[in-house]
Amino acid sequence: MKRGLAYFGLGLVMYAVFLAATLPAPWAYHWAQTRLGGVALSGLSGTLWNGRALTAQLGPTRLEKFHWSLNPWVLLRGRLGADLEFDYRGEPAALAVSRGFGERWHFSDVALRLPARTLESWLRLPSAELGGALDLRFDKLVIDQSRITAAQGLMTWDKAAVVRPVAADLGGFTVTLDNEDEGIKGVLKDQGGAVQADGVLSLKPDGNYDFTGSLVSGDPRQPAIAQGLQLFGQPGGDGRVKLSIQGTLPLLLPGAG
Repeated sequence: MKRGLAYFGLGLVMYAVFLAATLPAPWAYHWAQTRLGGVALSGLSGTLWNGRALTAQLGPTRLEKFHWSLNPWVLLRGRLGADLEFDYRGEPAALAVSRGFGERWHFSDVALRLPARTLESWLRLPSAELGGALDLRFDKLVIDQSRITAAQGLMTWDKAAVVRPVAADLGGFTVTLDNEDEGIKGVLKDQGGAVQADGVLSLKPDGNYDFTGSLVSGDPRQPAIAQGLQLFGQPGGDGRVKLSIQGTLPLLLPGAG
């Protein structure tokens, strides 16, 4: 009897969700706008269940051709979720996102491509312009209170290059991320290009990170590479430049609380 009541109650909840989700997207957005934490949508069409927006703005981040499809099954885990597709800086992207009643965001099936210039502030190269693209593929990514607390996936810098001040082809690099007891570990490897690289990244739940590794030029035909690597430090007897970088990641999704 109790099990039958439980299924009946679940059925009522799912039916109520279905009715709410068939609301027109513009009407639903007007009702929920103050609850979206700074997310601004324009050019809405479709329904709350399956809708589109010409643009979606989250702080300085602008997404175009934004399409969402609600995922009712994550309700069984006490979260609201949706599958998203959009264009970011001219590149198509897709991911699944869900959120519970706290400040924890869950992302999965993340496929996102970014210009390599995104790395310029992280690498601390004054007046440098980077070429190539970053390919992000995550099976799992958790952001809790605007901090990354779990990650499993791969980041790839394809056709890595320096465009300015001196042009140089660097090859390609990958960082494999996985969870550990005390945070997230990332392993850097090169793809056999002009720069040979290896290193280990440790990211703590409080946002503090530590990276140790080394770089060395593997292409004598590009002397500018060996010269450029000296910006990171003096090479040792084996020609490798040792790296040791510490810092704190900026808050993510600060306006989506």
